[in-house]
Amino acid sequence: MAKKRGNDCYRTLKRPYTRKSKYKKHMYIRGGVPNKKTVKFDMGESNVNFPMRVSMFTLQSATLLDNSIEAARQTANKYLLTIFGGKAEGFHFKIKVYPHHVVRINPIAMGAGADRYSTGMAQSYGKPTNIAARIRAGQEIMYIELDADKEKVAREALRKASCKLCIKTYVEVTKKPAKVPVMNQ
Repeated sequence: MAKKRGNDCYRTLKRPYTRKSKYKKHMYIRGGVPNKKTVKFDMGESNVNFPMRVSMFTLQSATLLDNSIEAARQTANKYLLTIFGGKAEGFHFKIKVYPHHVVRINPIAMGAGADRYSTGMAQSYGKPTNIAARIRAGQEIMYIELDADKEKVAREALRKASCKLCIKTYVEVTKKPAKVPVMNQ
């Protein structure tokens, strides 16, 4: 079985590679959509209001394959679970990008006998191989909400996750204002 191409092959943001037609019956995603690798986008305690939010933003527009999104999610989540004692308590981790874009490849055969089974650039629409998220510069990729004394933990988790992505990122910390109870008079 052939190895999948790396994310750096699809990193640059180009126009969406989709089939357009003036007839509705011909407007479809040819060959189906591959299954996405990322199944969890929300981890930890989502119903708790934490005082601090540490977010990861991108510095450049790019296409992120779902393989790299899932690798970043697993890395950050595993680090958070080891710090918090193996329980998904004390933090809320969310991925904000969703892979919608279907990535296709037109395999061109090389070598002896390639002309027998390769069509070249004729009918070069390609077969769907992966799905990706199209992100713009300055867009939030993921965030971690937790207590104010655990800022270094969240920064380290996002640093480890950014190593799995093929783009330049930066981390931003925002502190939420404390909610003051309103009394009805």
